[in-house]
Amino acid sequence: MQQLAVRPLVLVGVVVLVLASAAAPTRGTGPDVSKAEPEALPSMQGRRIVRIANDRTSTHRVPPPSLSALSAQSTTFDVLWNPAPCPDEAMPWPQDAKDAFLYATQIWGSLIHSSQAIVVIACWLPESTWDVDNWIGGAMALNLYQDFPNAPIPGTLYPVALANALAEDDLNGDRAEIDGWFNGERDDWYLGTDGNPPPDELDFVSLVLHELGHGLGFGGRAGVTAGLGAIDPPPAAYDRLTEDGTGTALLDYANPSAALGDALSGGAGGVFFDGPQATGAHGGPVKLYAPNPWNVSSYSHVDEQTFNNTPNSLMTPIQNNDESEHHPGPVTLGMFADMGWGSVNAAPAISALPDQILAVGGTRDNAIDLWAYTSDGQTADDGLVFSIVGSLHPDAGVSLDDNRYIDIFPTAGWLGETDVTIRATDPGALSSTDTFRVTVTELTFNYLPLVLGESGAEPPDWITIVTEDFEGSFPATGWQVVDENDDGGLFHWGKRDCRASRGSHSAWSVGEGDTRLTCASDTPGDVFSWMVYGPFSLVDATAAELIFDWWSDTENPDEFFYGASADDYNYHGVHAAGDHTSWTTGEVFDLSAVPSFGSLLGEDQVWIGFVFESGSPGDVEGAYVDNVLVRKKIGSLSTPEASPPAHRLSPSHVVSSAVEKSRRAQPRSTRPWHHDCCAENDPVVISSAFEKSRPAQPRSTRP
Repeated sequence: MQQLAVRPLVLVGVVVLVLASAAAPTRGTGPDVSKAEPEALPSMQGRRIVRIANDRTSTHRVPPPSLSALSAQSTTFDVLWNPAPCPDEAMPWPQDAKDAFLYATQIWGSLIHSSQAIVVIACWLPESTWDVDNWIGGAMALNLYQDFPNAPIPGTLYPVALANALAEDDLNGDRAEIDGWFNGERDDWYLGTDGNPPPDELDFVSLVLHELGHGLGFGGRAGVTAGLGAIDPPPAAYDRLTEDGTGTALLDYANPSAALGDALSGGAGGVFFDGPQATGAHGGPVKLYAPNPWNVSSYSHVDEQTFNNTPNSLMTPIQNNDESEHHPGPVTLGMFADMGWGSVNAAPAISALPDQILAVGGTRDNAIDLWAYTSDGQTADDGLVFSIVGSLHPDAGVSLDDNRYIDIFPTAGWLGETDVTIRATDPGALSSTDTFRVTVTELTFNYLPLVLGESGAEPPDWITIVTEDFEGSFPATGWQVVDENDDGGLFHWGKRDCRASRGSHSAWSVGEGDTRLTCASDTPGDVFSWMVYGPFSLVDATAAELIFDWWSDTENPDEFFYGASADDYNYHGVHAAGDHTSWTTGEVFDLSAVPSFGSLLGEDQVWIGFVFESGSPGDVEGAYVDNVLVRKKIGSLSTPEASPPAHRLSPSHVVSSAVEKSRRAQPRSTRPWHHDCCAENDPVVISSAFEKSRPAQPRSTRP
């Protein structure tokens, strides 16, 4: 009987690999191995990845790919029922358990591609086979290969099923690729394939899908023993893409070492998978399960707290009753793509849907072309299905036209605003969403002394220069983020999911840098963090404005600033200091009336900037910005233009005037624009004419 010490009621998982005799590889490109003989490293059965039952009930459903996707199998699985490698005590497989197992292989077969069949050994065993309480299943890759033809990275191990797919050859001949053990004595299996287990039963399809995921390569070669962490050389493809919470690759640690053991146990800000496909699907590095102390579920699962009850829950370390997970989810599929699996269907990306502002009584046909804001590497635009999800105000009159356009026909006389969430779904049932806001307002007019031409042309619509809701990749083209003062380490604006005005992400003033801070962390000292967009032209503009949402938590002498510049050096605008820990939405900064500068209309190069500056470290979070919109109007103005709304400030806010901020790295005590405005817990102070300057050096030389 195999012995495996685990804590009860958790998923137990250590990737099943043995030490190689080869030296640890470097990170270089390595020699040409296109004709080298493949090297196989057999897995050790005693370290198969095991899953343990959890007796809690959690109603959760992740639907499978569509019927059309399931019918288009791109990989063949052959299942061997209780063949000779299975223990002698193996029991006959019930037909309904076989059917559920084969259904799980169909799901994987529709999502990954291999020209080589994947053979799975399936053993139906009594519970006494393992001396592990409540075990329900376990699986492993039977062989690992490195330096085979078409291997993506030299000196890197790949599970045999993936190695065969990449080499387009059956490297292991007539041997199986995956070995799985399943507990046949439990009386609480739900063996149906409809994904609706009762509250007191475990979904068998979900278990098989999970274990096949490990056999296909989900897991690495790390472990912690007596405080020493190690990643057995050569590393697996999974290991190549793991890092700590500061962005340091785990393979860059001394190996073995106590520092690596601490990092693997979450001591360096957590453990993350940072492949580009997975990061794109998640909106940032993917957090892995890394409890302290290390246990046998660590590292080779995604984080339970982050991904439980989400579409990406399949590879979490816990399975509950009444829970069905019939799809790996876009994050897990992104991880498989990063490890080398081809034709992994990734979710479509939809982002940057522009907000819509209408005057009362106005309508807008074909307001947004959804195809222009959506991309999918596997599916053409006309193969995607768009839908409006969530709740929106019925009087907003928002509808889909021809599975492509957004139409807006508000009810007559309705005033208000509503958020509209659009979902894009591909044939594999993967989807993503983005949200925009519809505002119907009664405009207030300021009559300007304009001399009209004979034509008396109507005023043009607003033209969007840039929108940024921080739900997609950031910084995107045109954006720059930098810490202009590295005295206390580099910290700059970054996209994070800590706070958001709308959606799930915003820009945090210290969200990225040398150290990736956890959400709600105190702001470090000596931060001079800039987030700048530009340049853009206002040569032809007759009106222009910056609209955004913001949140700020500062104490003397910290401050949050926003403004604009005509030279990317001197920035004129507004600063806020003090406590403003509720979102200000729709803040409007008029680029035709910039404090202490005047109008930027007619300038051929314009920049907008957001700045956060801190003194000594304090018990504050800094600033957040969300839902940025820069827009302009062009052409002659023949009718009165709407005045931008005033700052949305409570009566406790203090308004002052006249300052400039510059981008330059000089000691705080010598910066002429800084002043002690407010003590801790004082009301927010807003300076409506404030200037900051950036360092006087060419942009190309800035770090």
